[in-house]
Amino acid sequence: MAEVTLTAHIGGTDAAVALGDVVLKLRRALKLLQGKQYSSQIEKFRFYLMVSGEITDFKKPSGCVGLRLMKKDKYVKLDIVVGKEIWRGADQRAIKKRLADFILEAFEMAIAKMKKEKIDVKEDELINDVKNIVLKEFLN
Repeated sequence: MAEVTLTAHIGGTDAAVALGDVVLKLRRALKLLQGKQYSSQIEKFRFYLMVSGEITDFKKPSGCVGLRLMKKDKYVKLDIVVGKEIWRGADQRAIKKRLADFILEAFEMAIAKMKKEKIDVKEDELINDVKNIVLKEFLN
């Protein structure tokens, strides 16, 4: 059964004010995938959100980076970097749209890696669930 986790490293109180509620809503939306099975070989998707702020400014460019497939431990890990340019001066709707794009990209990258490594994955079902369950809930 799938488990999706989103761990966030928020780089300052400025970033926490801008994204705190958005990150909580995204976590709740990702939980809607719990209990579904998209692969017999991968059980977990672990996303690590790194949001630049006044204290910590992540040097990686904004987007999805660091994809790792851990076959033995049955999980996929990926970092999602959110630079200040994504959230500073943006409204909640714009921030949520960018995060939604990153989440979809993260799942697409994970699927591509799984397919490359010949790991079974219900690609269409997973992408449809991300779009029609997770992102629909998150963006409303």
